[in-house]
Amino acid sequence: LFDEAPIACIGVSTFEGAIVFNGMQSGGTVTVRDHVKEVRSGDERSMLLAFRTWLDAHAGSATDTFGGTALVGFNVVGFDLPKLRDRYMRYQLRPPLALRVGDCEPLNPVVDLMRLYLNYCTVDFRRRPMLALKTVLEHIGLGELASPIDGAEVPNLYKQKKYDKIIQHCLEDVSAEFQAWGLISGQGEGLE
Repeated sequence: LFDEAPIACIGVSTFEGAIVFNGMQSGGTVTVRDHVKEVRSGDERSMLLAFRTWLDAHAGSATDTFGGTALVGFNVVGFDLPKLRDRYMRYQLRPPLALRVGDCEPLNPVVDLMRLYLNYCTVDFRRRPMLALKTVLEHIGLGELASPIDGAEVPNLYKQKKYDKIIQHCLEDVSAEFQAWGLISGQGEGLE
């Protein structure tokens, strides 16, 4: 999972549905199920380009503060965003507008659910530097949403070419993160 490792897929969840960008398989865009799409790019570089095109189109422009779009993820500040930026640099590609940094700060809002939870939503885990998504989901009553696949298993699944399991894990994680964001932020659907 360090800088040298490729990015196998990138998952995104929005109010309209989920999309996963797959750099492991070719085949264009396929519908996985209602409101869930998979963009099969065939390789990491093509996947990064497809993700950039999609994110630039959906996150607004630099002049409108990305249409109010915030990037939300679990440990997104400590892992996902640096990993993505590193891969764009390695391929000498312009990153999506929403991933650009200025004066060492992101140019758009970023919400790291792990940090948000640790800093504002728990006493039990407050002093910990990190926490697993599964632990947070269980603690806030969404444990059933936790992926049965641990993220640490992904490199072995990749070596074994079990790409469908990686895609499944990615979609389960972004869906769980989206639900967790709604509950933690108080902006989720169905809250009383």
